[in-house]
Amino acid sequence: EDINISSNTALTTLNLSNGSTDTDGELDVTVGAGQTLNLSQFIDGDTANDGTNQGDLEIESAAAVTSVSIGVSQVGAAASVAAGADVDLLINGTGVATLNLASTGANTNYVAIENAGAALRTVTLTGAANLVATTVADGVTAFNGSAATGNLTASFGSGTDAVTGGS
Repeated sequence: EDINISSNTALTTLNLSNGSTDTDGELDVTVGAGQTLNLSQFIDGDTANDGTNQGDLEIESAAAVTSVSIGVSQVGAAASVAAGADVDLLINGTGVATLNLASTGANTNYVAIENAGAALRTVTLTGAANLVATTVADGVTAFNGSAATGNLTASFGSGTDAVTGGS
């Protein structure tokens, strides 16, 4: 399944609600500069952390796009921290150095942050909902949660990481 909103500059936000990633492949969403992707009540379709591009949400963008904004609300399994219960966010833009991630909603959000475009260096977290990042991929060197008021649990890849917490 592919959704491409990048050429519609009048569209600033895409909301995907009450859905899941594909069980047998990737759900690809292409965004442009200044566009936001919001996920609400969204789950991992294959419920497995299998590394075979199944059940992933791939966020694609042109090389000129330097940041991507994603909002999550009740994303992943509501009561489980199992690796397969997260929604894998594959940031696949060769220019995307920053991910702005807003964690909202009544339940904890479960995501894995993957650096498919190999350019992602900074994750900025906002919002009041708790977030469990089962994976924060290699290459990410700064994780700033100073504006977030929810709890953060994260598993970082190898390398030197600067983590800034909130209140």
